[in-house]
Amino acid sequence: MKKLSNKSVFKRRITEFILFSFFNELKVKKDNIKFHLSKNNYQLRRILREDWETVMLNLYHLSSDETLFIDVGANIGIVSCLLSKRVKFGFAFEPVPSSFSKLVKNINLNNITNIIPFQMAASDSNDMKTCTNLKNALTNYILDEDTEEGKETAQRDGSVKSLSIKLDDLVMPYINKFEDNNILLKIDVEGHEDFVLKGASELLSLDMPIIICLEYESLDRLNSLSKLVQRYNLKKFNPPNGDDGKNAFFRNS
Repeated sequence: MKKLSNKSVFKRRITEFILFSFFNELKVKKDNIKFHLSKNNYQLRRILREDWETVMLNLYHLSSDETLFIDVGANIGIVSCLLSKRVKFGFAFEPVPSSFSKLVKNINLNNITNIIPFQMAASDSNDMKTCTNLKNALTNYILDEDTEEGKETAQRDGSVKSLSIKLDDLVMPYINKFEDNNILLKIDVEGHEDFVLKGASELLSLDMPIIICLEYESLDRLNSLSKLVQRYNLKKFNPPNGDDGKNAFFRNS
């Protein structure tokens, strides 16, 4: 996981500019992990020029060959692909079709067999959810179409229906296959974290090592999430690569 020199970064920028003048998508590689790179994916382009994001490095170093990794809000699969070479097994959840198709393409590009992708939203019920459908955006999120704001957002950004499922209902029937392992749960769902956690109450109550990574947008939100996970005896800790001020890590042991 080597950071490029300034000279190499400049060369890569020029190369990207030239190639994207002719192609909408490129096949690229970072630390022997391959991706389909689209022109508007500035997150992945930055990773290729610089290094993996701090949260990704933390997840990598907190995982092992005894880890069950659950990626909620997998997007195009950057984290799932990175951790696939390290973890025992994984589930990746991405409800938006345009992102899910790229997730599957990246999994197949790397011949990954230990990560199962689901075109579903993890939530607190087995239901149907409405998500924004910004095809060129790095993030989409679940809408409440019963509110005026939700209706306006759906009209402005487009929307798509997706099945939702409780993690308890999908993961718990198979948990005996991982009883001697540990769980690493990444949740990056743009404000839907509370619902994901409520739908994972049995999973989070298991007597096995569990680490959760939660994205937050403000200190108030962090405090709210911290109180929510405390009921499962999960306590905040400083991850190995440091705190990035955007993702909080909690564990029960």
